[in-house]
Amino acid sequence: MSRLTLYGWDQSTYTRSVMLALLEKGLDYTLVAVRPFDAAGLPPGYLEMQPFGKIPVLEDGGFRLYETAAILRYLDEAFAGPALQPAEVRARARMQQIIGILDSYGYRALVWDLYVNQREAGDPAVLERGRRQGGRALDALVALGETPFLCGAAVGLADCHLAPILRYGLEAPAGRALIEARPAVMTWWHSILERPGWAAVLQVA
Repeated sequence: MSRLTLYGWDQSTYTRSVMLALLEKGLDYTLVAVRPFDAAGLPPGYLEMQPFGKIPVLEDGGFRLYETAAILRYLDEAFAGPALQPAEVRARARMQQIIGILDSYGYRALVWDLYVNQREAGDPAVLERGRRQGGRALDALVALGETPFLCGAAVGLADCHLAPILRYGLEAPAGRALIEARPAVMTWWHSILERPGWAAVLQVA
């Protein structure tokens, strides 16, 4: 039995972000399926671990942590393996800025307004909002990101955050058009899929 337990859903962008960080750190873990949108609801006792009913939650020997950004930093700082945060203070601040942009603007636009909206009612107003906000978020990433990875020469937490969001954005026609219109983002996407295990976590054939 692994020391680490991840409560989440392997279709969730935020669960996948944690899975990518675990992969990069070379850490074994047990994934316990929690699907917050299932009709059956959350498993008994889950709200004691996460009072807002969101995923994921990480458990490490009795220590429980929720909020993806906090989990990612904990995994990087508590365990050996490749560093997933820049050493230089300004570069770390830039990393946090990029993660904040994704959380505040990119995630809802690309995943909910474009991908989910396309699969459901297809509200034109929501679609337009997703195009507008998603485009701004992608332009910010192009302006702030470095190469070959978002924070420079090494893959890091910002890359773990972006990849699952972009995965769903590319599944929506409007999202794909936004992303393909920004060659730097597509170059990053193709290079990230070449990393061992990333395509499997992201479920890209």
